[in-house]
Amino acid sequence: MEARKNWLDKRGVCVTFMRQQMWRTAMACCLSKSTIERLKKILMQQLAVVRGDINQMEEESLSKSFTEQTGELTTMPGDIADVSAESFDQEFSVRLLENKGELAREIEAALERIEEGTYGLCEECGEPIKKERLFAIPYARLCIECQRKAEAQRKRR
Repeated sequence: MEARKNWLDKRGVCVTFMRQQMWRTAMACCLSKSTIERLKKILMQQLAVVRGDINQMEEESLSKSFTEQTGELTTMPGDIADVSAESFDQEFSVRLLENKGELAREIEAALERIEEGTYGLCEECGEPIKKERLFAIPYARLCIECQRKAEAQRKRR
């Protein structure tokens, strides 16, 4: 997680501290402790599954020899189609592993937000994220409205 800068307002009060206090207050009024505990349990279960997937994918890619992976008896490429298919499979596996790693980081960040007391609040507008969204995507950082805006901006690029 990136380091946060501590800015002082006109009165010399740390803005970061004030923002965290505001988030804690908002979190306390929006999500009950039991709801937060349920979501934390879900996040921990999801993290365990994702880490298991990552470990399994890494073990499979490292443990298989070329012959086991391709069924070929030689390491010399057969034809262009074989090389292309093998390259596609490798690229697909790498991308899948990257996506799983990013998901693990998002889940870990959500668990950190629970500990910090900022979980359940949109990182963009500061409004509470609806419970339904959190139960559907417990690692969500943005409310649905801000998520839509972010996706629209990405599409424009």
